[in-house]
Amino acid sequence: MLPKAIKLAYLTGTIYEIASCGQPEETRIIVGLAEKLGIPVSSDIGEVIKRYELQRDELRNSRGPGSRRPRGFSARRKVQAAVIEKWPELEDPKTWSNAEVLKPENQATFLAELEQLEGYAESLKSIEDRVKSREASIAAELKQVKFRRLLQQLENVVLAQSIAAVAEVEVLERYRKVVAAEEGFLGAN
Repeated sequence: MLPKAIKLAYLTGTIYEIASCGQPEETRIIVGLAEKLGIPVSSDIGEVIKRYELQRDELRNSRGPGSRRPRGFSARRKVQAAVIEKWPELEDPKTWSNAEVLKPENQATFLAELEQLEGYAESLKSIEDRVKSREASIAAELKQVKFRRLLQQLENVVLAQSIAAVAEVEVLERYRKVVAAEEGFLGAN
């Protein structure tokens, strides 16, 4: 049990209140991350944690079973079958270099006919949908990383406030060395 004279810092209050207790670089990182996430620095840390958990759950649910849409394989197979039916010489990729239809002077005609095949537009739409879905997933993961980084940085500020009050001298010295190494090595980037 801690003696009553020891005052610990806690992860409570607003983002700005916590950030202002940190080093200038920590404050800059915290404020910058909050801005990128669209969170006012006047927001209570409890609200930030709720938003983080909500975003984390949405990200998990988007990856869950049954969340994937059909990937368009049937449309691609339709197009592939139609191509092979119309141009049997294209069935084997090893023979493509000799195919008349793929020669430079015939490519415009080939493309025009290809675009008219059943399933071609559907196949293109499926590809576009997958690209959009992948981009949305990457954006959600990036937002998740920013949330985690914000909370970690806030926790680091609170830790720095409390560690001096409770840690033994050796632990405190190791902590200061880690912080100095991070500022020197990671801070230069």
